[in-house]
Amino acid sequence: MTLRLKPEIDQALTEFANSQGISKAQAAVNAIENYLEQQSTDAVTRKAFDLVLERDAELLRRLSDA
Repeated sequence: MTLRLKPEIDQALTEFANSQGISKAQAAVNAIENYLEQQSTDAVTRKAFDLVLERDAELLRRLSDA
């Protein structure tokens, strides 16, 4: 797989990888893994929030009126 980056992004990736003592490829893989994990966490959080809003809608309404 070829990854085409803007020059400034490529430079930032190079500097970051060097500071971590890893290759640019590993830095890119780590970033993608972190992004995917965060997206998954966000989806679970949104689902839980929606569940609480639905389950406790009446309670939340009463609290807002208090």
